[in-house]
Amino acid sequence: GPLERVESYKYLGLLLTDNLCWSSHIANVYSKAMKVLGLLYRRFYGYIDSESLKQLYLTLVRPHLDYACQVWDPHLAKDKAKLEKVQKLACRMAARRWDAGYQELLEIFELSSLKECRLNLKLGLLFKILHEFCYFPETESFTTLRNYCSSRSTHCLQLTVPFAHTNSYKYSFFPHTIQQWNSLDTSCVFANSYTSFMHSLS
Repeated sequence: GPLERVESYKYLGLLLTDNLCWSSHIANVYSKAMKVLGLLYRRFYGYIDSESLKQLYLTLVRPHLDYACQVWDPHLAKDKAKLEKVQKLACRMAARRWDAGYQELLEIFELSSLKECRLNLKLGLLFKILHEFCYFPETESFTTLRNYCSSRSTHCLQLTVPFAHTNSYKYSFFPHTIQQWNSLDTSCVFANSYTSFMHSLS
């Protein structure tokens, strides 16, 4: 029969929309993460230490915030703030310091912002694709994008940033991640493993 036209469709845990906007998906992620965080507060807040609360957050809440974020990493300030709000609340709960600033809490628990984590995960995926550590159907296309620079300020795996006709594409994985990739050090992009690459980013 004919295909039904829908405004949104959930596929592999991602809420895809007809306008290519991730705000609805991020609202779902936020809701799930806050529900789990609320459960942790009710069950454990008065009974375990700060480090244990942190580990519970990283084990049970962060997976909701990180899952497939290479695909849906938001560019809208309101969506970024919504996600950071979860981690900020988790840190305040673990530290039992409800008036502490977010940056101070990140330093206390030796955590990075979610924005920085998403960027690193995107760079990690691009590293895997370029070094063929994972299957990607159009790996050959990157050969034509490589611009072998001789300048000491650039590395020889510089990539041409694809031209973006719309904001939806401009802030999607390849245009945005390639811009960040081109600014990395040579020693970083030629790391001998994914683990060492991610370590060099941090």
